[in-house]
Amino acid sequence: MVLNAIYEEDFLGFSYGFRPGRGPHDALDALAVGITSRKVNYILDADIRSFFDSVSQEWLVRFIEHRIGDKRIIRLIQKWLRAGILEDGIVTVADRGTGQGSVASPLLANIYLHYVLDLWAKRWRRQEATGDMIIVRFADDGAPRIELQELARIVYFRPDTLPPGVQPELMATRHFVPRQYPFAFTNGVQGSWLEVDTETGFIRLLRHWVVEDCGTIINPQLVDEQIRGGVVQGLGAALFEKCIYDERGQLTNANMADYLVPMSGEMPDIDVGHVVSPTLETELGAKGAGEAGTAAAAAAVANAVNDALRPFDTIITEIPLTPQVILTALGRI
Repeated sequence: MVLNAIYEEDFLGFSYGFRPGRGPHDALDALAVGITSRKVNYILDADIRSFFDSVSQEWLVRFIEHRIGDKRIIRLIQKWLRAGILEDGIVTVADRGTGQGSVASPLLANIYLHYVLDLWAKRWRRQEATGDMIIVRFADDGAPRIELQELARIVYFRPDTLPPGVQPELMATRHFVPRQYPFAFTNGVQGSWLEVDTETGFIRLLRHWVVEDCGTIINPQLVDEQIRGGVVQGLGAALFEKCIYDERGQLTNANMADYLVPMSGEMPDIDVGHVVSPTLETELGAKGAGEAGTAAAAAAVANAVNDALRPFDTIITEIPLTPQVILTALGRI
């Protein structure tokens, strides 16, 4: 009772548990009010593992001496801590822990947390935090809540204040695997408009169209650009990219000066459209768009080239459609 009266004057407002009028329901009420009435982006629920068994008794006594000057009370507390635990007829005395089972154990734990956690959190909230931050601690459990901007500031600009071993980045990764099929089916259609110079064999891409069914789309702009990137990769395979070997099997174009890849100057405008039919095999109804542009781009260009060469009564069945291939098909070389 004496210690309760003393430390109730010191304990901070966000401290709950084993205190008069500040039980678990009061902590839940404070948590609910903070979440619903304040600007909260993130909630961190933390529990100190084996806290009551790992408290440093030496530091606990030093903390109490900081507030209590009566040596008789200090000696009585030290006896509580050295009383040990009786289990199966064996008394075990440890130099750590608050002596679980003792009536003073919860109060001693709160005193320890007041010095090592609560006062630090109070100072950090006032001097370091820039956003809106609320803390609710129930015994050795805590739920600090801070704004996203403050969390980002700490992670990216003050990683030195994070505990050891914490990776300073805002990232969470989750994986989902469909159970009925190992992959998601998608479909689409592409069209190519181009010109073929029958004198030089060069192909000029004028415009390209893509209509894809990727299922549910979360970010349309991101998906559009992903499809355009896939189309460009497919156009590279259709017109430029080829490994050339000599008679000894030596690769002769093993560098970016000789191995041709599509560049922005050769690429046409690419129009992207969507037909959305969500799949039932994924949580979001999304089918994926990673290879949607690549798969049909080369076929669309090859068909367009053969259509352009129809008056010359020739069909090309290989890629890349280089000037040499075009001129050979026309009988020019």
